[in-house]
Amino acid sequence: MGVGQSSSSALVVVAALAFNRLWGLGLEPSHMTSLCGEAEWYVGTRGGAGDHAAMLLGSDDGLMGIRFIPPITVREARPMRLPPGYQILIANSSHRAIKNKEERRLFNAGIFAYRFALLYLKEAMATRRQELGLSPEDADIRFLADVSIERFALSTIYRLLLAVPETVSPRELMVRYPKSYEPSALACFGTADREQLPAQIPIRGAAVYGLARVDRGLAMHELCARGDDAAVTEFGRLMYITHDGDRLSRFDRRWSQHALYSSNRDSVADSRLEELLVASLNGAHGEELEAIQLRRQPGFYGASIPNSTGSWT
Repeated sequence: MGVGQSSSSALVVVAALAFNRLWGLGLEPSHMTSLCGEAEWYVGTRGGAGDHAAMLLGSDDGLMGIRFIPPITVREARPMRLPPGYQILIANSSHRAIKNKEERRLFNAGIFAYRFALLYLKEAMATRRQELGLSPEDADIRFLADVSIERFALSTIYRLLLAVPETVSPRELMVRYPKSYEPSALACFGTADREQLPAQIPIRGAAVYGLARVDRGLAMHELCARGDDAAVTEFGRLMYITHDGDRLSRFDRRWSQHALYSSNRDSVADSRLEELLVASLNGAHGEELEAIQLRRQPGFYGASIPNSTGSWT
């Protein structure tokens, strides 16, 4: 318990499995995944259903790629078999993370940021539709994950992200989106009192983090299907980039001490997004083209702890 292995989700899932069998409910695993994800909201955290899906839909044959209709409805589950000779190892850091009131507040801040990132993106699409060459159907997005390279040009995505502020205060959100502010604050924090919410919400950081994770998910399935050493190396590199989005500190090159990590915040600054936009418009190719892909950008979510550090490799 309290070591980041989803112990609360495990309790929710095992209870649901027991009730499903005892009462003969006949719930399928995908439906039960959604129910378990919603049930855990009553613990106080406002996450999705990824952990529950891993338990109910996963197997010991390899990984399972799961796509959701946000926040908790399973859209698709695709097996991703690990190539021969590779394993996933899980190590216990012995560091406990009990979700007390303050830790829940920080954890839920990202979910809160996601909600308003979507509103900012929808607003940008509505006001700049002709400039971006979007059809009415293109601009009709329901979820953050709808803004993907499957649907939009990379340059269009970077233009939209530049329209999202890096950070905003709860008061700014309340004034700009009065109908959404209170229900979102109550759902994520249990209060709409601005004084009890984080002083600044990382709207753009969450937007880049979420959109880039969708892009990485699409790429990771293809890499597992390829299965060669280069593909597995790239798979691991994309995992590191995802971790960078949460990272708060990093060891120095001698592994002697760790210092604050800010590259993820820098990755969503105006200057960096403008660089990515220009490169995407100028026909980048080769290594430069890969470096500007959405999947290569960590974004900033910040749901980690200073002790969770990474290597320099």
